[in-house]
Amino acid sequence: GITLVGPAPADVKSPTVNISVPPYPAVGQTIPVRVTASNDVGITSLRLYDGTSLIGSISFAVGPLAIEREFLWTPATPGAHILKAEATDASGKVTTLSKPVTVGKWVEFIRNGSFEEGFGPDGVGLGWSKFDNGGAATYGWYDDTWFPVVWDGHHSQLIEINTYCRGASDPDRYAGIYQTVDGLTPGATYEFSLAALLRAAEGDPVISRAEDPYSYVVQWGFDPKGGTDWKAVTNWTYVPIPRVYSRLSPGKFTRYSISFQAPSSRITIFIRLWKKWGTAQREVDLNLDGISLKGYEP
Repeated sequence: GITLVGPAPADVKSPTVNISVPPYPAVGQTIPVRVTASNDVGITSLRLYDGTSLIGSISFAVGPLAIEREFLWTPATPGAHILKAEATDASGKVTTLSKPVTVGKWVEFIRNGSFEEGFGPDGVGLGWSKFDNGGAATYGWYDDTWFPVVWDGHHSQLIEINTYCRGASDPDRYAGIYQTVDGLTPGATYEFSLAALLRAAEGDPVISRAEDPYSYVVQWGFDPKGGTDWKAVTNWTYVPIPRVYSRLSPGKFTRYSISFQAPSSRITIFIRLWKKWGTAQREVDLNLDGISLKGYEP
């Protein structure tokens, strides 16, 4: 029952208010909008509106002299919006601040990421191109329709590296696919994701982890200049896939997702399978599906 009772200070100023919005808001994406307010007798309520729709509010019986609050906003439509913050002080004075905000679209930039639009005669999904680094190995790209190795729809991209019919092989064999995308906004954040499944021929010691479980690795990277030479990529990133399955007994796909800021408006996405060691009489298969690059479009 502790109390402190006495006269309130004189209210000589209206509240001051400020709104801070992260750059590149997009439809359907939840972002934190920071609203700050201060006053000489205390802020008793703070509200944020999108036009006439209330986003959120907070109130106090005895208001703090200064307050900072993040309201979560999910724009429903693209285009022009007016965010309005309203602060009320202990004596009933109200200050309203309006901030115009342009909301962009949230769109998919990858073409044929689920490989349902078809494949070329080289076995590569339409919209994609292939690459490898040659050497003592055999490479293959195929339209895979076997249900256990399809993540969604009826097709996935199969990439194969094998060293059958060879007395020896070369280490560090690479095979992959790439696609160039346009229309990104430099500095905006984009979400890249894919579903991947790794398999090896029956009896491969990597399956039982009797041999280095990282003998077969999946990586992705991008060329910030939009080039088509995989050797120009300097940001290869490991895609963690916890298990290599038997070729004829596949398990679950691994879903991978990461966010990054676009360095330019045109980039090229590369995805590759890496067979590390010079082991002969081996086959490793990578199934890719559900590849996506989503983000802001003005």
